[in-house]
Amino acid sequence: MNYFKFGLIVALTCFTLLSTNCKGSETNRSKANLSHETAKKRKEIISGLHYILNIDLTDKENLKVKTKILFQLKSIENIHLDFENGNVSDFSINSEKVIPSQEYYENSIPLPANFLKIGENTVNIEYTKSYSRNGTGLHKFIDPEDGSIYFYTQFEAFHANKVFPCFDQPDLKADFQLNLITPKDFSAISSTLPKLTVDSGVNKFNFPVSKIFSTYLFSIIAGPYSEWKSQYKSIPLRLYSRKSMAKFVNSEEWFLITKQGLQFFEEYFAIPYPFGKYDQIIVPEFNSGAMENVGAVTFSERYLSRGVPTRNQRESIANVVLHEMAHFWFGNLVTMEWWNGLWLNESFATYMASLAQFQATEFKESWITFFQKMKIWAYKEDQLSTTHPIESVVPDTNQATANFDGITYGKGASVLKQLAFYVGENNFRDGVRDYLKQNSFKNANLVDFLQPIEKRFGKELKYWSKEWLEKEGLNEIQADFQCSNKKITNFHILQTNSTNSTIFRTHKTKLQLISEFSAGLKVSNEIDVVYKDKSTEIPQLKGMDCPIFVSLNSKDMDYVKFIMDPVSLNNLEKVLENLTEKDLLAKTVIWASYWDMVLDGKVSINTYKDFVLKNIAKENNEKILRFVLPTIHSDSGVSYYTSLFWEDYRKETKELTELQNFYKKNLLLSEKGSDIQKLWFYGYINLSDENSKYNDLLQILEEKKTIEGLKIDQDIRWTILQKLSTGNLPIVKELVKAESEKDKTQRGKDFAIACQASYNSKESKQKFLQKILAPKSEYSNTTLRVIANSLFPINQKNLQSEFTREIYSGLNTIEVYRDDSFIGNYVKSLVPSNCDEKSQNDISDYLIRKNMRPSLRKNLIQLKDHEINCLKLRKKQKSE
Repeated sequence: MNYFKFGLIVALTCFTLLSTNCKGSETNRSKANLSHETAKKRKEIISGLHYILNIDLTDKENLKVKTKILFQLKSIENIHLDFENGNVSDFSINSEKVIPSQEYYENSIPLPANFLKIGENTVNIEYTKSYSRNGTGLHKFIDPEDGSIYFYTQFEAFHANKVFPCFDQPDLKADFQLNLITPKDFSAISSTLPKLTVDSGVNKFNFPVSKIFSTYLFSIIAGPYSEWKSQYKSIPLRLYSRKSMAKFVNSEEWFLITKQGLQFFEEYFAIPYPFGKYDQIIVPEFNSGAMENVGAVTFSERYLSRGVPTRNQRESIANVVLHEMAHFWFGNLVTMEWWNGLWLNESFATYMASLAQFQATEFKESWITFFQKMKIWAYKEDQLSTTHPIESVVPDTNQATANFDGITYGKGASVLKQLAFYVGENNFRDGVRDYLKQNSFKNANLVDFLQPIEKRFGKELKYWSKEWLEKEGLNEIQADFQCSNKKITNFHILQTNSTNSTIFRTHKTKLQLISEFSAGLKVSNEIDVVYKDKSTEIPQLKGMDCPIFVSLNSKDMDYVKFIMDPVSLNNLEKVLENLTEKDLLAKTVIWASYWDMVLDGKVSINTYKDFVLKNIAKENNEKILRFVLPTIHSDSGVSYYTSLFWEDYRKETKELTELQNFYKKNLLLSEKGSDIQKLWFYGYINLSDENSKYNDLLQILEEKKTIEGLKIDQDIRWTILQKLSTGNLPIVKELVKAESEKDKTQRGKDFAIACQASYNSKESKQKFLQKILAPKSEYSNTTLRVIANSLFPINQKNLQSEFTREIYSGLNTIEVYRDDSFIGNYVKSLVPSNCDEKSQNDISDYLIRKNMRPSLRKNLIQLKDHEINCLKLRKKQKSE
């Protein structure tokens, strides 16, 4: 997260930074959007869908397509195909020619009622379209190392219509037949295994008819990809990457996780893998992490390390492989009816990936990772004013895109974990099996999901659903207990409402008591308790040893904000020091609770920093360090380091020097060659200051100084260079140029651009801001994100303030010419923030504007929320 601000203006005035006008920003905005009402009307009358696609990829600029669509109609009325900006040359409905008209083809193709009939209808459309550079539709990438061309598609949530005319909604499932022409050296991957013929110097791939699934799950991938093969039972397994990235792919480990996942899911769901073959393709310039296309999962190249991967990086690959695989049952086999049920896809895949990791792979720390990433993400978003129920109203596909968030992924998965614990693991699993069997190759909704679990549980879950799935917000809990003669006499769990919550929910949690004896601490066995209402007595704790610490969610089974009671808070340091490896999850929850006190303005960030520096050096677990250290050294969002810039644009302090020396000391003391050593080093880079530490980094970069055990790989070299680029070193431009000559990969090009965007000069900022705002950019979305993330680092706030006007006027351009995946990045990275009232007021002024895209409005509202909270933290800081 980043904090932002605005200097009045654009709500009332429109600026012409790049030939964009106010009228244009309203009227020229892409109208590609499908309402739920329209989708429901189409579903009522359309069935029996078949798509036959003949696609030619041999042209350098455009794909050439002949599409045949067959479908059944129950009644005759005007309908339309979703289709964005194709150049149509031939169009017929039921063999009757339709004269092309440009107004047809901007965002849809009308199918007039007078051309249609009850029963089977056939539509033929021939057209050309330009290739995409924004990561949606059919994306084209040219490898700068060897000139090879690669294609892949990304269709979720409403992008299939960017490649072919279709009824682009999840509940109109279809089968697909693809005939693809490519250059001779290409491979081609889609939902089924193709037959290849070579004719006149081109490859012709004929893919047989697929099973039925939703349009957003179809895919087309083509290029001279490197290939690895394996097999699980009778299922062919293939893995692909660009040729130039193949040396960084650990195919053996990738296939191991794939086989472990397939075995686990087939046993857990009691349904064999349903789609014949399983391909995985690692692709460049991918907007998200991965996509569960039927039979052809795509992954971002960001998962590949060009150095020795850390265990955390390996675990991340395992998690994303299993997340996408879980979708083949939850999402692909059984699909939500509409995007209000997106959580049925994403929440389940998120929960099941961690469960599969824990039970089927070497990564037994998966539930700690789940808490640190998904649960914390959910807690943060559920306390913002943009929160929403897990099962929420989604009026159109624009809103659907905005709902790919911490509620849909993190909270939904956390609530499923709570549900499984509440009803019992076996009841939950068996209910899920029943749900999948009853709805295979169909669409389903919330009621369809809950009914089989209710039957297995033996109790109605309607009220549970109302509390957890249909109401937004987060509860808080705290222990309230009394003791006499070192024994508990009374124990209650107090439940309160955090921001945005209006109800007390029924929870089930694991509670743990920690008591002190002469021999040390005694940690009790976990005790399962159910609590509800404002106060719940826990009578089974009477007579137990009086605790010095109460962990109310020790195994993170509950979705709730844990507040330490005064006794526990007073013993925090002692407990953290003495908890053992088997209590790592409880320890993580405790650390998070203390950090929450900072975010809630109950503990100052200075007090927190002092506590961390006193205690964290005793910690040797990488998971704990990976969670705690960024709260100190992160250069974005709320951290101790960023708090040093709340008051002044540049604040040289003895505290920063102390922090730098602390990190350097622990870097040198950490185990040589370990992941922990690398973690301390990345933190040290973040904290390095131009005057005192840049020379140290420069000597490491130039290999004049070494740190024993630490291998400075290519990506670390670039990370050092980008930090040096934020200062005023005269030599840095030459260093960047020299490094670019050594690293001609796409990642190297993006790193070089990041360095150039980071230069501490007004000319550099102007140049790259214009590149971001150019209506037709020369760069992909990935590179534009790199620029946005690099343009104004924390130590250049004074320079950023000079561009406030251009940045805010640029929102008009971004809203018109960029997709939702970039909008959030622009707001979080570029809109200035100073953690002050002016920032808050300026955002409010801009939000007066009407007809804003949901993703833009949501990101700006979240930005305002963060500013409000930051002011609370500053107030606490000043009070001490």
